[in-house]
Amino acid sequence: MDEAIEKIELALRACIDEAVGIDEIKGIHFFPKVQGIVEAALKGNPTLDRDHYATLAGKLEYFDLREIEETIRNNLLWERFRDQFGSKEELAKRFQQLANLRNTIRHSRTADAVTRMDGGAAINWFRGALGLAN
Repeated sequence: MDEAIEKIELALRACIDEAVGIDEIKGIHFFPKVQGIVEAALKGNPTLDRDHYATLAGKLEYFDLREIEETIRNNLLWERFRDQFGSKEELAKRFQQLANLRNTIRHSRTADAVTRMDGGAAINWFRGALGLAN
């Protein structure tokens, strides 16, 4: 399931990168925090590709799952994603299910049956919405 979650996160970032310009993302309230994290990473590791991290795709690597969700659900950007994801309410529900499973797995906690089942449903939902193969 961890591998499926990673593929979904990468596909969501690619979806944003294709639909939105970097200037539009700069207006989202958490962008300065992300920019600061990117700048700190570049200072701390001179081998990182500065040109890549100047792009939206590079910056999206530092968006967490909730920031990805917030970007897609942003009122100014939602029209670009509505056809793909349906309703904001359904998208929020699926992000919650996915986040619960992701955090359980990534923090090495035991996943109860409900978390596994809800997370599995979210994985299947996102696979369909993003056109990913099982």
